[in-house]
This record gives sequence, C-alpha cells and structure tokens, in this order.
Amino acid sequence: MIPFISGILYNNIISKKDPSGSGLLYFWKLLHSSPPQIVPIHQVMLFMHCLDACKSDTDSSFLPSQLRTCHKSLVHSFKSWIIAWIHFDKDKDYAYEYGDRVLDRPLNKVMESHLPNFQYVLNHSDIHLCIIDLIKIIQTQFNTLDDARLIKDRLNLLQYLCISTETSDVVVQCYKQVFKRHSWMCAYLLCVISVKLNEQQLDDVIEFFMDGLVHKDENIHEICAESIARIVLKLNERQLNKVFECLMNAFESGKITICDECAHALATISSQLGGKQLDNAFQCDVFQRLINGLSDEKEYKFNRAKCAQLLGKLSMKWNEKQLNDAFNSLKDMLNQDDNWRYIEALETIT
Repeated sequence: MIPFISGILYNNIISKKDPSGSGLLYFWKLLHSSPPQIVPIHQVMLFMHCLDACKSDTDSSFLPSQLRTCHKSLVHSFKSWIIAWIHFDKDKDYAYEYGDRVLDRPLNKVMESHLPNFQYVLNHSDIHLCIIDLIKIIQTQFNTLDDARLIKDRLNLLQYLCISTETSDVVVQCYKQVFKRHSWMCAYLLCVISVKLNEQQLDDVIEFFMDGLVHKDENIHEICAESIARIVLKLNERQLNKVFECLMNAFESGKITICDECAHALATISSQLGGKQLDNAFQCDVFQRLINGLSDEKEYKFNRAKCAQLLGKLSMKWNEKQLNDAFNSLKDMLNQDDNWRYIEALETIT
C-alpha cells in the first residue's frame, strides 16, 4: 500500500497536478522519520519498493532537485547493501557442517523474496553497473578460490543476479567456468535461471549440455542428460527440434548409450513434439535400432531392457503402424526373456 502511494505522488508530478513535487517530498520526509525497524534491511526494502514505484527516477528534469537528491541517496544506500550481501563470508568458520551450509546466509531469503519484484530499481544505471562489476569479481575469484564452501555460496548468489541480458551473460559464463568442479550444482542452477534467459542464451546453455552428453566422464554425461530433460519444458519448437535431432544423431552414431538419463531426456522431448515431427523421427535409424536392439544377442540383457523401456516411453504419440511394429518386437522378446521392462513397455503401448 505504501509503495502504491509513492507511485501516485510521482505520477502527480508527471501529470503536473503537483509540479513542485511537494506531496512526494512530504511522503519521503514522513517515511524517513518513521521509527526504525528491528531488522534494518526490511526498512531498506520498503524504501526500495517505494523508489521502484517512482521508476527509480534520479535524473528527470521535471523532478525538483531535492527529490533527485533523495532518490540518488536511496540508490547509493541500496548499492551498499548489495555489496555487503554479495561479499559477506564472515560466517565461514561456523555456518557449515561437513562442507554444507547449515545456517542460512544472511540476507539471502530477503533478497530472494524482494529482488524479483523490482521493475526499475535493479535496472538503474548505478545499481546495474555495480551488479555487473560484482559478478565479474566473483568470476575472477573462481580462478583462484579453492574453498568449496565459498564457491557454493557464490554459485547460489549468482542465480539472483540475472536481472538483464548483460548480467545473465556473465552468470552463465561463471557456471560454465566452474562446471567441471561443481557439475551437479552448476547444471541445476543453469536450469533454474533458464526462465530468465533470452533465446540466444538458452541456445548456448542447450549446446553446453549437448556437448556434455558425449563427455567421457560418466557423471558429467548423466548430469547433462538430466538437465536436458529438466529444461525441455522451457524450450520453443525450434529448440525442441534441435535437441531432439542432436540426441537422435548421438544415439545413431553410438556417441551416447541408452542409459536411464538419456532415455528419460528423449522421452520427455518426444512428449512435447507434434505428431508430424515424430513421424519424421520414426523413419530414422535410431528407432529401428531400438527395435533391433531388443533381439540383438550381442547386446547385454540390460541394454535390451533399456531399448524396451525407451520404446514404451516414446510410444505415447505414435501412429498405428509404429505401435504395431514396436508391439510385435516387444512381444517376441517377451517370449525369450520376461524382464519386467518388456512387460512395462507393452502395458504402456497397449
């Protein structure tokens, strides 16, 4: 309610109902004279929401000089809080247990709940440049920082700083930079921030995960496959087609195997594709390879079962001919081996 009032008073200046800005000046005077809150950051956030309602305006010529000075002072104050929040690490000797944080990092919850609601404050030139500089400092620290606890803290912080295309670019670079050392965490956070990325940035993240699929490290391979499945729902049609095609090519070339994670990723993507796209995909050698893999005695029994499971997952949008081919192959295999995955796949198809 209070920020709403400041917005009305600001608009009164713009509409020349109060060209002198006396109403907004009096508002700020009252707000500054109010009793301080027990936790100062909450009062700071109230001020910031009020400033945001005034579009974080510090430069417009129609604002009286007193208001411009007041708004600049608020911006400077908030910068100090952001710097203190990002650089804080004084609790590193007691806030962790076995390398994991057991006490919440100061201000994290407050920032997490308030920052997404700011429309103008974070894009104010002074604050925006400050945040970019702070992210770049963190990026440089990653080159030499060897304390896993502090690295994890900084990685977590970065997700809150995707406030623009520029900041998101650097944040994505940071996660890629530390990926080999903290693969799971970086992959998870890349998925978290994916909703804040533009199409080009999301393309870069997808390509990064696709490259990880063929990595020799099995752990990285699995993490990237899981991440692709997690991020699929945020992709547009072009991106879905691209990921699906890349996965198919990787299967066909033998660069990746039919593991749980890849099967899940492929099934998740196929559930988002249209019927025509799946018709085209069914014609490729990968689907035939899955069917052939059911009866290939050279394949391990485990891999044959994986083929069955994947066929079951992919069958949701198939046409009658495709379903019949898969059904007959699964039925024939069931006569030779009663692995539960064959039964599960048959139940899915029927």
